[in-house]
Amino acid sequence: MLQGRDRASADTRVLCVFLEAPLDDSTVSTRWRRLAAAVCGIGVGTAAVVLDVTPTEQAWLSAQLGVPVVALHTRRRSRWGGLVAALSRPWQSWPPSRTDAVAARAAVAAHLDGVKPDVIWCAGAEAFLAVPKRLRSRAVVDYVDLPSRNRRELARVAVHRIKRRITHEGGVDASVFGLARVVQGGIGSGWIERYVGRRAAAVTVASPREVRVGGHCVRTGVDDPGIVPPPVDDIPVTHFVFPGSFLYPPHQDAAEWFALYVLPPLRKLLPASRVVFAGECPDWMPAFGKLHGIEVTGALDDLGAVLDSRSVVIAPIRAGSGTIVEVIDAWARGIPVVATSRAIEGLEATDGEDVLVADDPAEFAARCSMAARYPELRAKLAGNGRARYESEFTWPVIGAGLVSWVRSLRKVRST
Repeated sequence: MLQGRDRASADTRVLCVFLEAPLDDSTVSTRWRRLAAAVCGIGVGTAAVVLDVTPTEQAWLSAQLGVPVVALHTRRRSRWGGLVAALSRPWQSWPPSRTDAVAARAAVAAHLDGVKPDVIWCAGAEAFLAVPKRLRSRAVVDYVDLPSRNRRELARVAVHRIKRRITHEGGVDASVFGLARVVQGGIGSGWIERYVGRRAAAVTVASPREVRVGGHCVRTGVDDPGIVPPPVDDIPVTHFVFPGSFLYPPHQDAAEWFALYVLPPLRKLLPASRVVFAGECPDWMPAFGKLHGIEVTGALDDLGAVLDSRSVVIAPIRAGSGTIVEVIDAWARGIPVVATSRAIEGLEATDGEDVLVADDPAEFAARCSMAARYPELRAKLAGNGRARYESEFTWPVIGAGLVSWVRSLRKVRST
């Protein structure tokens, strides 16, 4: 495992702490696996999973990270126990969590058996709370996106839906009570962020817009899906595809905004165009899509099944935190993108070069029409987007930048 590493790397001990094993293909799980593998490459690495993981999952995760994985099998609190802990120490465990931080710390300390890792990488704030207190100054905590801002953005979604008087079972609680609950969760998340920020060596987030004092931006990337194929038919009908998980409230809000306010003027400009909402969705969305003439695919094993070189990816996001990874995925596939300014936040994209940007519904529809009608513009957007992906959003590039930063952070701490 140490072949090809210098002596300084061999002497560096790295511990990655996960609350739960990141085993699925979600953006957060993939990010945590990729970043943990990069950090473990600094020296002799070990990954510790606080909660239960099966031997099969343990072996799979070890192969993904390239280091041994230790399952600590820490017990959970009861639901009431989690609520009591949250009320007594909201700056450490709010919203209420069933993870027993005290038991988790004891398990991690027993695993270390007096050894002090040089670098501790934590997948989220709850994983940081499982680190023994004497070692927290060596920890780097990855938030992906700031929890407090995420709560504020969910509150914004609730306000949007209250104004539209839209309430769906399984969606955002579009009520004053639900809004208050989200706001309260945001306040508690802010307490935890300040608690972690004062004790950890540093924190990382995916968007430069969310970097706080002592923080660092580490981009979220995607695996290279390859350039999309040409159309299989000769019918010149443009596909407008909105990819993503519609279980995520900001995506539900975006889907409703597009269907209610953008689609009518778009139908006037391009009557024959197809609109596809591609991704896992709640039960109410297929009927909603049928009402507006939108194809709703549900969960897909491969997004490429609904994309070709005639497609235009739309990202009508109006709320949400972190990076909208669907824009990066479209760049990787060489597909033009029409997005709101919120959808490209933190990506440093240029309107008319990498993406077409509009926040007004009629203007958004006009930009969609431009992306569909002008081949030269489509080729320009696709080429520039692919170049941005290759230079900034591949995992090897992101991992190399993270390793360089962590090494510089250790050098600063040791001087």
